[in-house]
Amino acid sequence: MPHPSAPESWGVIWPADHGGPDFAPMIEALRVLNDRLIAADVPPTLAAEMRGQFERISAQLAAHRVPESLQVVGHLDAPGQGQTFVPVYAVDHCDATSLRGRVTFGRHYLGRASAVHGGAITLLFDALLGHLANSSGTRPPSRTAYLNTSFRAITPIETELHFELDYTREEGRKRFAHGRLLHDTTLCSEFEGLSVQLNPGQR
Repeated sequence: MPHPSAPESWGVIWPADHGGPDFAPMIEALRVLNDRLIAADVPPTLAAEMRGQFERISAQLAAHRVPESLQVVGHLDAPGQGQTFVPVYAVDHCDATSLRGRVTFGRHYLGRASAVHGGAITLLFDALLGHLANSSGTRPPSRTAYLNTSFRAITPIETELHFELDYTREEGRKRFAHGRLLHDTTLCSEFEGLSVQLNPGQR
């Protein structure tokens, strides 16, 4: 649960069954669609059919738009929080100062030559930094101030990777962190980051 001082605009945490039994599987189906669309050489007839389907679904969704404070995607108590932007990761350990887990980047995150796009790796690191900073509910909320990513080796797609994230020190409202992404024992990338605790009333 969010810390009591978290701004209202950060929204609530919706239970995993919010939206009925098909909502979370629908999100997972969209993730699979993203991977398969990226990997496909779509013939013109199928492209035309899919375009029509996408446009109809988009029009239906427009009628159900809600304010950010009521948004479900990104606030769901389910893998990936119900979103498709950040790669889904599994948490094996989390406490007040450290985070450990696993992630697999699908074809959607391909850069070139079977390697994960560097921007997707930084996106994951930012999500993990936010997870450590804000998920426990025991600390006031914070935002990322900087995130410096270093790429050490090719990060393969469609392969289980492991991540490690630790706070290295805290200075007042500042929380400094270091994280790593590994393929077996190979260091693929690492980052140095800073999150800053929000002042009362800040968003």
